[in-house]
Amino acid sequence: MRFTVRHLLITMAVSSVYLALMFALPGVLSACLLTLLSFLAPAIYMGGVIYSRRAWRAFWIGTMTCGMVPAIVSAYYGIAMVFEDWRGLFDGDRAFCYILAACQLLPFLGGVAVVTMRRFYKPTRSIMPVCCLSD
Repeated sequence: MRFTVRHLLITMAVSSVYLALMFALPGVLSACLLTLLSFLAPAIYMGGVIYSRRAWRAFWIGTMTCGMVPAIVSAYYGIAMVFEDWRGLFDGDRAFCYILAACQLLPFLGGVAVVTMRRFYKPTRSIMPVCCLSD
Protein backbone atom coordinates (compact mmCIF):
# COMPACT_ATOMS: atom_id res chain seq x y z
CA MET A 1 0.00 0.00 0.00
CA ARG A 2 1.43 3.30 -1.07
CA PHE A 3 0.34 6.59 0.35
CA THR A 4 0.23 9.76 -1.66
CA VAL A 5 -0.27 13.38 -0.67
CA ARG A 6 -3.92 12.99 -1.64
CA HIS A 7 -4.36 10.08 0.78
CA LEU A 8 -2.66 12.07 3.52
CA LEU A 9 -4.90 15.09 2.96
CA ILE A 10 -8.06 12.96 2.94
CA THR A 11 -6.98 11.24 6.15
CA MET A 12 -6.25 14.56 7.83
CA ALA A 13 -9.59 16.03 6.73
CA VAL A 14 -11.57 13.04 7.98
CA SER A 15 -9.75 12.94 11.31
CA SER A 16 -10.20 16.71 11.75
CA VAL A 17 -13.94 16.48 11.18
CA TYR A 18 -14.15 13.52 13.54
CA LEU A 19 -12.24 15.34 16.29
CA ALA A 20 -14.46 18.37 15.77
CA LEU A 21 -17.46 16.10 16.33
CA MET A 22 -15.94 14.90 19.58
CA PHE A 23 -14.64 18.13 21.09
CA ALA A 24 -15.82 21.30 19.36
CA LEU A 25 -19.56 20.86 18.80
CA PRO A 26 -22.16 21.11 21.56
CA GLY A 27 -22.98 17.80 23.25
CA VAL A 28 -26.45 17.37 21.74
CA LEU A 29 -25.33 17.96 18.18
CA SER A 30 -22.26 15.79 18.68
CA ALA A 31 -24.33 12.92 20.08
CA CYS A 32 -26.84 13.16 17.22
CA LEU A 33 -24.14 13.13 14.53
CA LEU A 34 -22.16 10.31 16.17
CA THR A 35 -25.38 8.28 16.46
CA LEU A 36 -26.06 8.87 12.77
CA LEU A 37 -22.52 7.72 12.01
CA SER A 38 -23.18 4.60 14.11
CA PHE A 39 -26.16 3.82 11.90
CA LEU A 40 -24.11 4.28 8.73
CA ALA A 41 -21.05 2.33 9.90
CA PRO A 42 -22.30 -1.21 9.05
CA ALA A 43 -23.13 -0.11 5.49
CA ILE A 44 -19.67 1.41 5.12
CA TYR A 45 -18.07 -1.81 6.42
CA MET A 46 -20.06 -3.99 4.01
CA GLY A 47 -19.27 -1.73 1.06
CA GLY A 48 -15.59 -1.94 1.90
CA VAL A 49 -15.71 -5.73 2.07
CA ILE A 50 -17.60 -6.06 -1.22
CA TYR A 51 -15.85 -3.48 -3.38
CA SER A 52 -12.22 -3.46 -2.19
CA ARG A 53 -9.30 -5.68 -3.13
CA ARG A 54 -6.13 -7.12 -1.62
CA ALA A 55 -4.97 -5.50 1.62
CA TRP A 56 -7.94 -3.14 1.71
CA ARG A 57 -10.32 -6.11 1.66
CA ALA A 58 -8.47 -7.62 4.61
CA PHE A 59 -8.75 -4.27 6.40
CA TRP A 60 -12.49 -4.02 5.82
CA ILE A 61 -13.09 -7.65 6.84
CA GLY A 62 -11.30 -6.98 10.13
CA THR A 63 -13.17 -3.73 10.58
CA MET A 64 -16.51 -5.39 9.94
CA THR A 65 -15.71 -8.27 12.28
CA CYS A 66 -14.70 -6.00 15.14
CA GLY A 67 -17.18 -3.26 14.39
CA MET A 68 -20.63 -4.67 13.79
CA VAL A 69 -21.56 -5.25 17.42
CA PRO A 70 -20.15 -1.92 18.72
CA ALA A 71 -21.88 -0.05 15.88
CA ILE A 72 -25.26 -1.61 16.57
CA VAL A 73 -24.94 -1.17 20.35
CA SER A 74 -23.76 2.43 20.06
CA ALA A 75 -26.60 3.22 17.62
CA TYR A 76 -29.13 1.78 20.06
CA TYR A 77 -27.73 3.67 23.04
CA GLY A 78 -27.36 6.81 20.95
CA ILE A 79 -31.05 6.76 20.15
CA ALA A 80 -31.86 6.02 23.79
CA MET A 81 -29.67 8.90 24.98
CA VAL A 82 -30.97 11.42 22.47
CA PHE A 83 -34.63 10.63 23.14
CA GLU A 84 -34.57 9.86 26.88
CA ASP A 85 -31.69 11.60 28.66
CA TRP A 86 -30.85 14.48 26.35
CA ARG A 87 -30.89 17.10 29.10
CA GLY A 88 -27.55 15.87 30.40
CA LEU A 89 -25.99 16.68 27.05
CA PHE A 90 -26.92 20.35 27.46
CA ASP A 91 -25.17 20.47 30.83
CA GLY A 92 -21.78 19.72 29.32
CA ASP A 93 -21.72 16.00 30.07
CA ARG A 94 -19.70 14.74 27.11
CA ALA A 95 -18.83 11.30 28.47
CA PHE A 96 -21.51 9.74 26.27
CA CYS A 97 -19.97 11.33 23.17
CA TYR A 98 -16.57 9.93 24.10
CA ILE A 99 -18.02 6.44 24.52
CA LEU A 100 -19.70 6.68 21.10
CA ALA A 101 -16.44 7.82 19.53
CA ALA A 102 -14.50 4.99 21.16
CA CYS A 103 -17.03 2.44 19.88
CA GLN A 104 -16.46 3.77 16.38
CA LEU A 105 -12.66 3.81 16.57
CA LEU A 106 -12.38 0.26 17.93
CA PRO A 107 -13.17 -1.42 14.56
CA PHE A 108 -10.27 0.31 12.84
CA LEU A 109 -7.87 -1.31 15.29
CA GLY A 110 -9.31 -4.67 14.23
CA GLY A 111 -8.78 -3.76 10.59
CA VAL A 112 -5.16 -2.83 11.21
CA ALA A 113 -4.64 -6.10 13.09
CA VAL A 114 -6.02 -8.15 10.18
CA VAL A 115 -3.86 -6.31 7.64
CA THR A 116 -0.83 -6.97 9.83
CA MET A 117 -1.72 -10.66 10.06
CA ARG A 118 -2.18 -10.79 6.29
CA ARG A 119 1.22 -9.24 5.77
CA PHE A 120 3.00 -11.72 8.02
CA TYR A 121 1.16 -14.89 6.99
CA LYS A 122 0.48 -14.29 3.31
CA PRO A 123 1.72 -17.22 1.19
CA THR A 124 4.77 -16.39 -0.93
CA ARG A 125 3.55 -18.45 -3.87
CA SER A 126 0.18 -18.81 -5.48
CA ILE A 127 -1.95 -21.48 -3.85
CA MET A 128 -3.71 -22.29 -7.13
CA PRO A 129 -2.80 -25.65 -8.67
CA VAL A 130 -0.54 -25.50 -11.70
CA CYS A 131 -3.18 -27.13 -13.93
CA CYS A 132 -5.59 -24.22 -13.39
CA LEU A 133 -3.15 -21.41 -14.19
CA SER A 134 -3.26 -19.98 -17.70
CA ASP A 135 -0.31 -18.45 -19.51
